Amino acid sequence: MKVLTAIIRPGRLSAVLAALDRANFSRVTVTQALGRGSEPALSGFYRGTRVELRFRERLRLEIVLADAQVDRAVAAIRTAAATNTPGDGNIWIQPVADFVRIRDGARGGDALMPAGLPETIP
Repeated sequence: MKVLTAIIRPGRLSAVLAALDRANFSRVTVTQALGRGSEPALSGFYRGTRVELRFRERLRLEIVLADAQVDRAVAAIRTAAATNTPGDGNIWIQPVADFVRIRDGARGGDALMPAGLPETIP
């Protein structure tokens, strides 16, 4: 198993999620992030004072998936997130030692597969 982490522009989120859905990746965690990379800092004036914005708003996506699914997920994200300008983001992949679904205790690859929902939701 691997965890795929991607940093993308906020404006590309809907396109990336649509691409992941088409590639059958419906489970994703999205968090807001600030970061800086190869883009130049933005500068401007706020209330008459010059300010420099070093960090840009970005989104962090995380997906835990089987090893065989990594290339397909990377391709989906790259295609949808790319604007071909600096600041499009990055993707990195790390190994996952174990994965446990809280609801039913399923572990490893079994926990990555969809499981039936209970009859009633507490």
